[in-house]
Amino acid sequence: MHLQHLLQRCWIAACVLCVVVAPGYAQETEEKDIIGIWVSTEDPDTTIQFTEGGLRQTYYEGEMRSEYSYEFVEECEGVTALEQSPLGTVLRIVPNTGEQRCYHVMNLADERLTLASFGRGGFNSYERVESGS
Repeated sequence: MHLQHLLQRCWIAACVLCVVVAPGYAQETEEKDIIGIWVSTEDPDTTIQFTEGGLRQTYYEGEMRSEYSYEFVEECEGVTALEQSPLGTVLRIVPNTGEQRCYHVMNLADERLTLASFGRGGFNSYERVESGS
């Protein structure tokens, strides 16, 4: 009986640890995985680049159109990542104007990035052109 009680406590502790640690781990992984150059699947003239320094640059026909800072967060615009994002994190883009834009990270695999913007509907899909490593 004592062993069963001990196992239950270990199981509860493991579950709590997963809930507390997993979002941070996911963010660290995504921060590495997103680094590189991505081309839009809708418009091949549009590319975005995520740098290790926390910058997101948008190019159209090879010309830089915008440069924003970015970060992965667990909450944005009052919505937590776990409520809406399959991967449990949100990408926050902050333009020079200071108005943040938030995106649910729907997919971030080796060759595919899919983002869904908060409140606007639709998806932005990209394929990796070049990795950051």
